[in-house]
Amino acid sequence: MVGSIVDITELKATEAAYRLLSAAGAELETALDVTSTAATLARISVPELAGFCLVDLLQEDGSLRRVAVAHERPGAEPMLAAGATIEAGAPLEAVESGHVQGATGNGTGHHACSTIGVDAEVVIGGYVTVPICGRDRTLGAVTFGYADNRRCIDPLHVLTVKELAKRAGLALSNAKLYEVAQSAVRSRNEVLGMVSHDLRLPLNTIVATLSLLSDSMPERRSDVRNWVEIIDRATWQIQHLIEDLLDVSRMESDEVTVEQHAASVVTMIRDACNTLEPVAAARQIRLRTVLPDSLPAVNVDAAKVVRVISNLVGNAIKFSDVGGTIEVCGERRGDWVLIAVRDHGPGIPPDQLTHVFDRFWQGRENDRRGAGLGLSIARGIVEAHGGRIWVRSRENEGSTFWFTLPIADAATSGEARAASVERRSSSRPSVAGASYE
Repeated sequence: MVGSIVDITELKATEAAYRLLSAAGAELETALDVTSTAATLARISVPELAGFCLVDLLQEDGSLRRVAVAHERPGAEPMLAAGATIEAGAPLEAVESGHVQGATGNGTGHHACSTIGVDAEVVIGGYVTVPICGRDRTLGAVTFGYADNRRCIDPLHVLTVKELAKRAGLALSNAKLYEVAQSAVRSRNEVLGMVSHDLRLPLNTIVATLSLLSDSMPERRSDVRNWVEIIDRATWQIQHLIEDLLDVSRMESDEVTVEQHAASVVTMIRDACNTLEPVAAARQIRLRTVLPDSLPAVNVDAAKVVRVISNLVGNAIKFSDVGGTIEVCGERRGDWVLIAVRDHGPGIPPDQLTHVFDRFWQGRENDRRGAGLGLSIARGIVEAHGGRIWVRSRENEGSTFWFTLPIADAATSGEARAASVERRSSSRPSVAGASYE
């Protein structure tokens, strides 16, 4: 009978340990940076596993620093030496040896306090220090301590804290990788900003010089005028690429803002098409618009929407055959205006349709007709307006890109806006029966 009671007690303790580790693992996975991951490790350890917890991590200079602490009595945390550099004792020994360190005893445990690097006033009945190991190296150590000796350090406890340290090591490795990735993104964005600024000045000089040269060019020098137009188109392409790079940088930094006002869809489409007309004409491509007179105004950032249309039309020009036609259409669908850009090019293979809006994606191997940014930027801008963008394509028949924008009168009505957002979350706007499909 006694044996059965002991077995049941051990089983319950084991189940409790599994539940704790499962919950701890889930919490550790949500922390994205090293500091918050260490703080989470300390917090979830107290009081379930220990009376206090110390997290010491190796720094880039090789020193061991206490980055997070927790105590079952919050007022006692200042005695746990948060922020201190650990130059000796159990944490350093655990890191250097890769083995668990620990001790138990009665009383205040002044020696134990010195060993784990806390104030002598901290009451310690026992502690266990476990190395925190990442994927390929030791990252630091975590110490679990008891304020008194009523809770013994048994084998199950040691197994539990070792497993928790293992999961913390994986979470910290992921956090370090995330921080490295974020740092790389910041550095790239800084470089993009500097390079773009440095490129704009000479480009503006070229554009201004080309304008003066074109205005003063004699009509009889048609050959030179053609060269000027070629240079002008190339300059426009470079300017467009610079804007694409800057837009991607802003989107990744969550710096995309839209200043929405009532704007004419017809005007925005014509502005975009007029800008691209010389590019299309160079390939003998016709830009055709199909727009009803009753098309309502939309609540948008007009300059950014013109950029969306320009990106879609420019993309269609790149992939259209010489002498082809591109249609830009629009119509009202409930509280939205649906805009479509249709080409008759080679189309997109079915297995590539899910990638067309990915950054830097190229439709075909060795295809370098663009940087692969235009469609990604278009999606970011459309979604910033609360709209949606998608594509349908058939190989050898062409592609049609659709996107939606909120009409101005619906956007000013809170109830209509909420209803349209709810409908959009359940299904995308229907396109059945569109004249251009």
